[in-house]
Amino acid sequence: MKDGFIKVKAVSPKLEVGNVSFNKAEIIKEIKKAQGEKVKILLFPELSLAGATSGDMAKDKVIVGASEKALINIKCATNDSNILVVVGAPLSYNGTVYSCAVAIKSGKILGVVPRIGKMPFLKDYIKIGEDKCPLGTDLLFSCESVDSLVIGIVLGDLTKTPSPKDLFLTESGATVILNPSSSYELVTSDEIRKATFIAKSYMTSSAYIVANPSEDESTTKNIFSAHNLIVENGEICYKLMEKAVAAMNAADVVLFSYPVYTFIAPSQLHF
Repeated sequence: MKDGFIKVKAVSPKLEVGNVSFNKAEIIKEIKKAQGEKVKILLFPELSLAGATSGDMAKDKVIVGASEKALINIKCATNDSNILVVVGAPLSYNGTVYSCAVAIKSGKILGVVPRIGKMPFLKDYIKIGEDKCPLGTDLLFSCESVDSLVIGIVLGDLTKTPSPKDLFLTESGATVILNPSSSYELVTSDEIRKATFIAKSYMTSSAYIVANPSEDESTTKNIFSAHNLIVENGEICYKLMEKAVAAMNAADVVLFSYPVYTFIAPSQLHF
């Protein structure tokens, strides 16, 4: 953090659908690159280890097992880093495979946020390798060195989600919402995304970081374009939408401290 600013980055790496080993290597490559750029928060798209268009293949035991092992490798790759990394992976919990966002920092898995429809609240633990990790839909990640930095994670396309999970998290104290998404392109998708996140960040006086899949995911009838956004307090700080697969440039986001009224106590983790 410098002069009240913190550097964040949303990145859509090169990807091969269903090839967890290749995708893990690309994610680790982006983590190393972000270290050199002095990024503090690094966000990847939904299911970035398996591919958002992998469909039922992501539920396969081989893919799930490979994703768990890949997360351990990614965790080890952050041993000498102070970047908060959020990676998308399919993980099994109580016999069901969920699309999850996994928060990792300094060689430790901080928590796992599953994508669950409607608005159920889930609090439990999930085992990844030998690690017993907090699992929940309402996890907040609070930075011990920056009081005003409290992070919430919501998966999926928030332009089409009726359940305002992100609004619940901001009411509970989150000042930054990370959105690992898998939003595909239509004629007006670009403008809809910008309008949605401008409105959300303005209403909640918060920052939204959105990461979407690259064109490597365009293997079905849906087209993806790595339309990533960083929006704060009603203003777009950074956006990129291009056909070429490229790493996203970083953008600085200023964090404000403001009174927050908590209605339901969330599970708060520190990093």
